[in-house]
Amino acid sequence: MPNSSRNWREQAGVGLYMLTPSELLRWAKELLDLNVDEGSVRDLEQLGEASADKDSEGEAWTAESLAAFMDELMRRYPSRVKAIVAAAANGGFVDRETVYELAGYDETRRLRGFTQPIGTLSRDLQAMGVLTGGEPFLLTTVYGHAIDPSWAKGFRIPSGVIPLLRSTYEGSDLWQPRDGAEAGSEPSDKG
Repeated sequence: MPNSSRNWREQAGVGLYMLTPSELLRWAKELLDLNVDEGSVRDLEQLGEASADKDSEGEAWTAESLAAFMDELMRRYPSRVKAIVAAAANGGFVDRETVYELAGYDETRRLRGFTQPIGTLSRDLQAMGVLTGGEPFLLTTVYGHAIDPSWAKGFRIPSGVIPLLRSTYEGSDLWQPRDGAEAGSEPSDKG
């Protein structure tokens, strides 16, 4: 059986939702009214971040490879560049609402597939020898929106690219830190 979400839905008759352990605890607390220790959630988030950082230790983005990538991405998909730079300006995370605003999307547009051009461009630049293939994926979807857990809550970039992006974009129109945003924090869906 092919490994697609559409096929899964057709075969099983249900949708598949993938959550990180910390997201699962947050949803269990909210939806099942369970007593979940916030310290446990933070511990799981830190463990996930440490694991992601460890996975990307092999090869990192260089100033040159990132500049080439961002230049070509701006040519092809400027909305993705805006999202990546906004994430860098805000500690590594950009929320869904900011992406809609920066990209000029109306509320009926879905964000499904928003990160696909990142993968496509990465493969193109690997084929040209600009990227090694060991660079961490530049824009990762964070799921678990309050309205529907299968919706993107926002997007995260690897922490290692933040200084590189800051040195290139800080002071430009694209670098827009949000007031009151805690560095790298994902906003709560409550309220």
